[in-house]
Amino acid sequence: MARSLSVRDIDAGDFQRREWRVERAGWIALVLVLVAAGFGVFGSGPLSSTESVSGDGSIRVDYERFVRHSGQSQLTATVAPDAVRDGYATVRLSAGLNETMDIESVFPEPESSTSDGSGVIFRFAVETGSPLVMRVHYRPQSIGTNSGYLRTGQGDAAHVRQFTYP
Repeated sequence: MARSLSVRDIDAGDFQRREWRVERAGWIALVLVLVAAGFGVFGSGPLSSTESVSGDGSIRVDYERFVRHSGQSQLTATVAPDAVRDGYATVRLSAGLNETMDIESVFPEPESSTSDGSGVIFRFAVETGSPLVMRVHYRPQSIGTNSGYLRTGQGDAAHVRQFTYP
């Protein structure tokens, strides 16, 4: 005849040790999430903002590393005075970035903007010898890791890599 187990047959010490392990793992996970949030993985903080500079120093891009889908975001590109040619600065936003963002505004307003297969080209009137600070206000439209670049004229690219939360 099969014998059924009763509460007395279960080793209470073994059960309690397993329960403590699970509880410790839960506490560790909670602490890791809180530390990540404090450093900016889920919002503002020291890990949330970053910058990328082109190899030749012609452009620097400041942006948020972590963004929310359809949330307002800003990307700031600073074009070095050396990259201004004949009173104009040209900034190319790669197709990889352009396709993952809904651009709401660009400040200052570009004199012209054209699109080709490799992205969008913005042309700004700038005083010779002055830097250009371009701000792009946008809403991320693609969930996950998005990457691309910004470059001036024929200069080197400043690469951008963002993670978009749902």
